[in-house]
Amino acid sequence: MHDVYWSYNENRKVMDFGYPRSISEDFPGVNTTIDAAFYEGDFIYFFVGPQVYKFDHSHRAVVRVETANSWLGC
Repeated sequence: MHDVYWSYNENRKVMDFGYPRSISEDFPGVNTTIDAAFYEGDFIYFFVGPQVYKFDHSHRAVVRVETANSWLGC
């Protein structure tokens, strides 16, 4: 079960209906060993080990992969 993710409704304090879902099906091109993720603007950023995948949710595609330490100005 390493290829699944859950969605939690903060307002209702419950898991969203229909989860868990497949990472590889919903986010093609993203490695399934995700350490962290966040949503900003039109993109979801997936932190995977030393890399960050920038995922365009509307096009369902990875648009850039960069090193995670670039976020820290290293």
